[in-house]
Amino acid sequence: MASAPSFDIVSKVDRQEVDNAVQQTIGEYVNGTEKGGIKTFGLKEGGIDYAQNQYNKELLGDIPTTLDELKQKIIDGEIKVPTKPT
Repeated sequence: MASAPSFDIVSKVDRQEVDNAVQQTIGEYVNGTEKGGIKTFGLKEGGIDYAQNQYNKELLGDIPTTLDELKQKIIDGEIKVPTKPT
């Protein structure tokens, strides 16, 4: 039984995304705007992204162009990402 090829696009959180969250939180504290509590860092806040590096660059080919367009549509609110499983 043949099946269509599939690609696993894995979201990642690495040091850069953690750095963004820490930097934003410290900036809010210094500016006196930090309120505490639970914070969510998604695409818009630079808290999550897809993995793209020297190990998968060839495999991804031109897919990052499409992914970047989809990311922007999510950030702009054109695409709604569910927050709960259906």
